[in-house]
Amino acid sequence: MKARNPRRRRPYVKEEKHFVNSRIRAREVRCIDTDGSHNIMETSKAIALAEKQGLDLVQISKGREEVPTCKVIDYSKFKYEQSKKEKAAKKKQRENAIKIKEIKFRPSTGDHDLQTKAKHAQEFLDDGHKLKVTIVFRGRELAYKDVARETLDKFVSFVDNAVFESSPSMSGRFMSAMIVKKAESL
Repeated sequence: MKARNPRRRRPYVKEEKHFVNSRIRAREVRCIDTDGSHNIMETSKAIALAEKQGLDLVQISKGREEVPTCKVIDYSKFKYEQSKKEKAAKKKQRENAIKIKEIKFRPSTGDHDLQTKAKHAQEFLDDGHKLKVTIVFRGRELAYKDVARETLDKFVSFVDNAVFESSPSMSGRFMSAMIVKKAESL
């Protein structure tokens, strides 16, 4: 017999979420039939009932109850529907996530360039995203933070219905602020 290499990884085996048929360990189960009726019976009788109908007995309760709940269903169809629900939930979560877009410019950026960047910022805000505006300082520009603040205020004035979510803050050679769309008043 060949010795197993201890450094070799074992293949990953995905653990099943539900116990099916003979994998159900309880002596008695609360069995929900295809017509919706439920009663408590021995596991072996419940499995025989499911096999008679050509279906599977699936343990659906995850709790550590005395009598676990099982359902007579087609397990492969059940798994398929569960995966569809999970995918739909992930997709919905992705769609509802608020993304943060970023626009960078320098303190000495001209008005026309700011207006162009403001148009892009307006598109981001209209799409429901938050906007992080960053002013990048180079060299001696760090001495003129007041000019950068004026440029930032000018930029926000070019964007319609925009307000600061957080006031501008300095970190290193960057001044940044979060901008969101102004809440509509009723």
